[in-house]
Amino acid sequence: MFEAHKEKKATAQEALLLQQAHNEYLAGMQRWNQDVAHLNYMLNIAKGQPTSGWEDLMLKKGEIGICKLADVSLIEERRGQGHFESGSQGVSFPIGSIGGRSIRYRVGATRGHYEPGQPAPTAIAQGSMFITTQRIIFAGTTRTSECLFAKLIGIQHFDGQISISVSNRQKPTTVSYDSSLNDPVSDFLSLGLSIFNGDQEATVQQLEAQLHELDAAKPVDPTVPPAPSN
Repeated sequence: MFEAHKEKKATAQEALLLQQAHNEYLAGMQRWNQDVAHLNYMLNIAKGQPTSGWEDLMLKKGEIGICKLADVSLIEERRGQGHFESGSQGVSFPIGSIGGRSIRYRVGATRGHYEPGQPAPTAIAQGSMFITTQRIIFAGTTRTSECLFAKLIGIQHFDGQISISVSNRQKPTTVSYDSSLNDPVSDFLSLGLSIFNGDQEATVQQLEAQLHELDAAKPVDPTVPPAPSN
């Protein structure tokens, strides 16, 4: 009886481990499918195929929309609230008397003054960010900013934020978004710039190679027996 109980317990543990492995497989397949879809989407754009869902942005001739991020913020430096620094009365000490009255001399007195607030990054507008094969656009209800790749000086990537410098604007355009989008934004910017710079062929080859590597790393379901080899 003891051996039967022991064997039943071992079987239950094996079943639990197998179920955990299957759950990990399902999660891995979800990530794998997302990665495949992401690469195929970029590959189609690199091959010049137009995308849909760009009714709210007037695309230029030969321009392909790559991505749209909603609920982003346009960031600029704004001074915080200032404050008034009160003055000091200083100190006084006696220096003599005239007609029986004590005469005192006061030193160190200062007048009050206004101290301005320190500049700090501040969200000044909410809206959407568009990335295409020709430009980056922030479109908000109160502000719109267009950064053409033809005038691009540089792009800085931060966690949940990019800052774009162009030659026709003194200050960079800084857009903040959810930090979970760091990798997709970086991928889409790289794709847009590579196409703008005429590197479509190399980009297509690179994306196809990544898809081939991803296919070779496709997760395997541990609950399914391997197919017999010929």
